[in-house]
Amino acid sequence: MTKVFISGITGFVGQPLSKLLVQQGVTVTGLARNPIELDGCTVLPGNVLDPASYADEARNAELVVHLAAPTVASYIASHPHETMTCNVTGVLNMLNCFESGPGKHFVLVSTGKVYGRSQVLPYKEEHALNPIGALGRSKQIAEQLVKFFSEHSSKRFSIMRLFNGYGPGQNGDFLVPTIISQIKNGTISLGDTAGRRDFIFVDDIVSGIMSVLNSQAPEEKFEVFNLGTGRSYSPADLVGFLEKITGTSLPIVTDASKLRSGEPDEERCDNSRLTALGWRNSTDISAGLERTLRAFAHVPSRQA
Repeated sequence: MTKVFISGITGFVGQPLSKLLVQQGVTVTGLARNPIELDGCTVLPGNVLDPASYADEARNAELVVHLAAPTVASYIASHPHETMTCNVTGVLNMLNCFESGPGKHFVLVSTGKVYGRSQVLPYKEEHALNPIGALGRSKQIAEQLVKFFSEHSSKRFSIMRLFNGYGPGQNGDFLVPTIISQIKNGTISLGDTAGRRDFIFVDDIVSGIMSVLNSQAPEEKFEVFNLGTGRSYSPADLVGFLEKITGTSLPIVTDASKLRSGEPDEERCDNSRLTALGWRNSTDISAGLERTLRAFAHVPSRQA
């Protein structure tokens, strides 16, 4: 690959992904609603709902990675229509730009939320999808659009279902930074303490995407990958790891007002399709939490 376009380039995953691509000599252009300077990249101000702000660059890229989407749970819950519009119209706009140019490979970063309340664990890519909320339902439609385009194109299309990412640079409204921000208080206030999720460190997210970008095109030209660790942990587990890392006791106080309705008891993926490309999850949960803790710099870490 020589030229890549990334929507949502200044986001949690977009920034480290673009940095790695630049280090490998790739020309990187991207789209951001709130643009900032990124070394070696051209960042365009704009919105996925306004193709005029990015059409030429997306059309002329060899590869398009579509990351732009609402991600904060509180916003998604209070703005379901906006979430649906962004995730559906946004991907349709990007697909139209990509299909009209010489590009070779389109990658949609979707979500594990498309599986919904499936009782069969771990989630495999061929499982029936039964999403519950606006995020999962809108991403399911976005995935269907990608598949539709793949059926009427000679180009390559990939979907990556990302599970619970965490790491330095993440928005403070997500679970891990929410816990870390409370360490200084001596207690941790949480809603759900038992629901288990598949947490994956940001470096492993980026390496997973790179594995797909660098892989050979399959005969079918359409593929779906789970992007997770295959292990699950509860919020109480995360607090326990942070207690060991900091050497402090962190009692949990439950707050019923923070509970989210309709959430499954556990989410955990089968990532064997991605590991077949040579990808490996290299950051265990304890190491990832310690690196995140140091980056947020709320409290000193006692482990080497």
